[in-house]
Amino acid sequence: HIGVRTSWNEAIDAGVDGLCHIRIWKDFLPPEVQPGGENESLDGTKNPIGRMQFDWSETDPDSPGVVAPIKRMVDEKVAIDPTLGGVSMMLERYRKRLGLDQFATAQAGYERMKRFVQRCYEMGVLILAGTDNMNLFNELESYAEAGIPNHVIL
Repeated sequence: HIGVRTSWNEAIDAGVDGLCHIRIWKDFLPPEVQPGGENESLDGTKNPIGRMQFDWSETDPDSPGVVAPIKRMVDEKVAIDPTLGGVSMMLERYRKRLGLDQFATAQAGYERMKRFVQRCYEMGVLILAGTDNMNLFNELESYAEAGIPNHVIL
């Protein structure tokens, strides 16, 4: 786990060899919306949808700002435990609480998260299966939903 004010690049520079959870990190956001102040974060204080989990609306998994940290992860042998299955379960649990617009944003964000995990796989990042209070089978199923071949998910 790294804090929301720490970028993936900063964590890799510090020697981290594994990252937990598929969240929005400041590396992935345009500079004008990155948190920078003492009282800013990537969570619900900037957006009613918990940005760390759901709101990937300003993040393109195929953009250079996202691909560059993924490439560094490959080069530096940094693994990721995306906890993607936990996010999908949370979408259903929070459907009523979020409202139609926020739920649609969360669903679209989940599609981008799946693309991110697929991109990590395609580029050669070691993907670990973590559960974080969810079922391991849900996590493995979410990798299949993201496009990782079943024979690779063991």
